[in-house]
Amino acid sequence: MNLNTAVSGGANTYVYTANHNGNGSTAYSVDASLNFTQVDQEFDTGATYLGDVSAFSNANVAGVEYLFVASAYDAGVSSYLIGSNGALSLADTVTPGEFSGFYLAQDLISLEVSAKIIW
Repeated sequence: MNLNTAVSGGANTYVYTANHNGNGSTAYSVDASLNFTQVDQEFDTGATYLGDVSAFSNANVAGVEYLFVASAYDAGVSSYLIGSNGALSLADTVTPGEFSGFYLAQDLISLEVSAKIIW
């Protein structure tokens, strides 16, 4: 299971982890001395599908960084725009009713094809 991922944004590095018990995710900035500072936290809601976070992936499309978070329990995937300060803004979700196959997701891999993300 991939329960964290790191993203570099200019001079900053951000680490995204699953919350305790996997319900949601937390964003941290990491400085050159490896000190962590929490910059954001997203919780499981009916809109985010972050119950039992099971995998992360990130991708850069045309200079814009995105984070993808899969949920084993909710069987959905949420995508977030990563802000310049590492904070997350919900961009979209894929729910079990829209697409099946995410039940108990253990890993996410994303790649860019013609300026579009496939995961």
